[in-house]
Amino acid sequence: MKFIRSHKLAVSAGVLTLAAVGCAASIASASGGSGTSSTTASTGTRGVGMVTVTVTGPYGRTRTRSRAVSCTLHNGDYILSGARVRDGRFRRAALTIPGYHGAGSYTGTLRASVRGPFLRLQGELQVPVTMTDSGGDVTISRTLPGTFYPQLRGKTVSVSSAWTCTP
Repeated sequence: MKFIRSHKLAVSAGVLTLAAVGCAASIASASGGSGTSSTTASTGTRGVGMVTVTVTGPYGRTRTRSRAVSCTLHNGDYILSGARVRDGRFRRAALTIPGYHGAGSYTGTLRASVRGPFLRLQGELQVPVTMTDSGGDVTISRTLPGTFYPQLRGKTVSVSSAWTCTP
């Protein structure tokens, strides 16, 4: 029950807090990264890259994780996605940047979901994205409302992210 409550908290604060508890750990801050490769498929151009997520929780604890991601350019949209199964929970995150046309500033949609034996959560958040020729970055910060846990009211959760992946 405690696990499920922590995810209710995550849902109340949006996808950002989902990232803070590791649900969107596949989308965030990538530095360096592995080499990228790309192939052309019938659905568009697809690449493989690396993302590193840096999350600062409501009490100042910072965690960093790196993951492989894929990026796709399809019908003018740039889509960065990753998924992971851990401890019986399937976590998926995708960042979609509509109207992508190269390096610059965009507004993207971050979607994250978590599924487990007794748990199904999903969320969506509009985020500012800065794209480069070889990837991009996102920084999100939110103040928690304390809806489910009043002691967290006013605490801040943040995610810094950058990735290397060229479709």
